[in-house]
Amino acid sequence: MMLCVGDFFGDGEGSQNLWQEYKSGSKTAPLPTFILGPNNKEHVSNFTEGSEDGFELCHNITFLGNA
Repeated sequence: MMLCVGDFFGDGEGSQNLWQEYKSGSKTAPLPTFILGPNNKEHVSNFTEGSEDGFELCHNITFLGNA
């Protein structure tokens, strides 16, 4: 298990392109990854489909929620 408490999504177009590979399933996280956030205004859009209870962003990557 990995816990990410920093800026998970990174900055720039390259970071967003890489994230899209994970969302599409062409890449997968090698271990269960749990993230907190967003801690950056630009990344709020990555958290729009869930709730305060958290949700799975893609296979093996889970947003823990705001609660």
